[in-house]
Amino acid sequence: MPTDLPDWLRAAPPNAGLEAVAALPGERLLLLTEGLVTGGGTLRAALLEDGRFLPLRYPTDGGFVPVGADAVANTVYVLERRFSLFGGFVARIRILELPLRPAAESLLAPRILARLDPPLPEENFEAIAVRPRGAGELEIHLLSDDNFSPLQATLLLRLLHRPRRESRSD
Repeated sequence: MPTDLPDWLRAAPPNAGLEAVAALPGERLLLLTEGLVTGGGTLRAALLEDGRFLPLRYPTDGGFVPVGADAVANTVYVLERRFSLFGGFVARIRILELPLRPAAESLLAPRILARLDPPLPEENFEAIAVRPRGAGELEIHLLSDDNFSPLQATLLLRLLHRPRRESRSD
């Protein structure tokens, strides 16, 4: 269903607007921007539901910005990336448990699931897809873009996430 974009998103600077979208249960979408700063180290985000945009804030740190997102149930997996001339590309995955009804301007609270450090490839990862497997495991796919540069590569990286099981002593 076509939906008009909110004014704040239409006014985004070039290459700093909507960058990551995750489909959520109930025909909702989580929208994350790459460079629309709201202050205090947060970026503009929104929950699109029933044609309305509920504004949210997404926290950033260390130069990382969201570049891709996918969801399994109410858990969102956000791929973040940073780039510097001296450090190159670094990527990490953060997870976000969404409340069913966040309040307007809520600060989302993602936590780090993984960081791609050597020996994993350091590339321009820009896409994430998450699929459940048996026994609570998840298969996470990351895709990088070579930007038509001989210094970069297009890679498809497959990761397996096995959540830790709580140990109990009875």
